[in-house]
Amino acid sequence: SNIEEFRAGTAPNKADSVFKVSGARTANGATTLNWEGTAAKTYRLLGAASPADPFVFIRFLTEEEAAAGRLDLSTTGNFQFFILQAE
Repeated sequence: SNIEEFRAGTAPNKADSVFKVSGARTANGATTLNWEGTAAKTYRLLGAASPADPFVFIRFLTEEEAAAGRLDLSTTGNFQFFILQAE
């Protein structure tokens, strides 16, 4: 919807304007999430032990993390899968 496009910072009339998380990788118990960061947006991180489990709120990203478009996470705890939502 247009409100979802606005929250994500994408243009509803451009097919190539999308919010996507890319470059996720796991090595030695760490995951790095990359996205096109926008300082003016609020991002919420959710996690789950498996894709079949319910995703739960972990935390909001700081303004610095949001602008950088990069987040390093430990995957040695309860969370192995992540969703990054733009608001």
